[in-house]
Amino acid sequence: DRTPGATLGAGNGSHQNDCERHGTAVAGMTAAAINNAIGVVGVAPSSPVIACKIATIAPPPNCSGAFSAFQWSWVVNALNYARVNGARSTNMSFGGGGSSQAFEAAIASTRQLKVAHFASSGNGGTPSISYPGSAPNVNAVGSLNRDGNRSTFSQYGTGLDFTAPGEQVLTTDRMGAAGYEAGNVAIVDGTSFASPMAAGVAALFFASNP
Repeated sequence: DRTPGATLGAGNGSHQNDCERHGTAVAGMTAAAINNAIGVVGVAPSSPVIACKIATIAPPPNCSGAFSAFQWSWVVNALNYARVNGARSTNMSFGGGGSSQAFEAAIASTRQLKVAHFASSGNGGTPSISYPGSAPNVNAVGSLNRDGNRSTFSQYGTGLDFTAPGEQVLTTDRMGAAGYEAGNVAIVDGTSFASPMAAGVAALFFASNP
């Protein structure tokens, strides 16, 4: 949705400012098309993506990635919208905002309907898992570097379910000055990018075993 929390299915997902680039890079980790002539491919190439906006990103000049507006009800709406529209695997590359019983109930109910949920473990480098990755029925994903070792920024410890590449990885980028880099692709770091890779593996599994 253009406006977080709007009626399900309303809006067109347009960017609201030049700091909203994160979702493009996250989606590319899962679903960038193979042989697309721009030099990047997702782990589940060309898999359908249901993009749901769950927050407003703080505007320039610093592009910190912080939320300027957020409600857990918007995440609940997104989960239910994804389920109704056939999602089997979800990814949540964000953290913070406290905990939410309504969110955990939505996660549990959609998991009962055979939807697998993944979330980033956090980028603080500490032995604790950020919420919502630490929530019940959510698979928390940490980041590995190219040598297969834990990225120093990746949070870890009890409750970590999977690890995946998330350091110096190539993915899709928003075009022009609003992107991380000038072209169509960017090299990025973060558990935000490891989590959608794990979710993409789940997408491949469900494609083979519906």
